[in-house]
Amino acid sequence: EEQTRNVGGVNLQTIETDFGRTNIMLNRFMPITDLAVVSLEECSPVFLEIPGKGHFFAEPLAKSGSAEKVQIYGEIGLSYGNELKHGKISEIGNGDGS
Repeated sequence: EEQTRNVGGVNLQTIETDFGRTNIMLNRFMPITDLAVVSLEECSPVFLEIPGKGHFFAEPLAKSGSAEKVQIYGEIGLSYGNELKHGKISEIGNGDGS
């Protein structure tokens, strides 16, 4: 059984194999001849702490006249979990679409 879905802006093709259900995704940062096999159950967001400021904080911006502006800043990364539950298939085709 194959399914296509969008998770967090990433298009995934879910396929059922003898080894279980797996998600295949194309990544714009990978060569067109490579395919990522990802276990989404292992992936989760990680809130990165900025030393001395915390995870999310408000920071004042330049003042113009009597108006005060602030920006809310924070960093979120991705924890991939157990790396043995992910993989990459390389050198699919020859890169020219054939």
